[in-house]
Amino acid sequence: MQTAILSVPVGTTLLNSVAGYPNNMVRPISMLERDPGTGMNNFIDMIETAFVPIMDPIDDLQFWTWMGERISFVGATSSREVLLRYEGTLIPPVTVNDPLGFLQAENYLGPKTAALALKTINKDGQAMDARAEAELYELIKTNVVADQRPTRRRGYRSRKESFGSTPAKFV
Repeated sequence: MQTAILSVPVGTTLLNSVAGYPNNMVRPISMLERDPGTGMNNFIDMIETAFVPIMDPIDDLQFWTWMGERISFVGATSSREVLLRYEGTLIPPVTVNDPLGFLQAENYLGPKTAALALKTINKDGQAMDARAEAELYELIKTNVVADQRPTRRRGYRSRKESFGSTPAKFV
């Protein structure tokens, strides 16, 4: 995943305190920085270190470290813009219009919710539970197994002949 461009004010030493910091980050992968307002081509790689270097701040952030589930760096003497690439988790939906995290999740959630609603009014929800389980199986099959289909390849023992010539005869 990748964040939107994050604005890092002068002297900031923790990225966690910056607006737009992702709340679903498992671990950072890489960081890029640039001068505010410049083009996308002006992003330069920051260097990941095992610790925050002991040095005076300069114009660039230059180094970063991931320690204690926080991204730390030496503060810069000028404002910077940062782009963070990271591994993240699914964000749980909070409001009605939040995304569910994966495509066609409503195919499972609809029947499962209906089954739970039927059970709360003491009605039989087994048919809806069965439908929900079937939809869950289809979702897993589509989102996981579909990417593992083998591709069709050319046969190992294909004819060995050149174009425009007669096939070779073996003696």
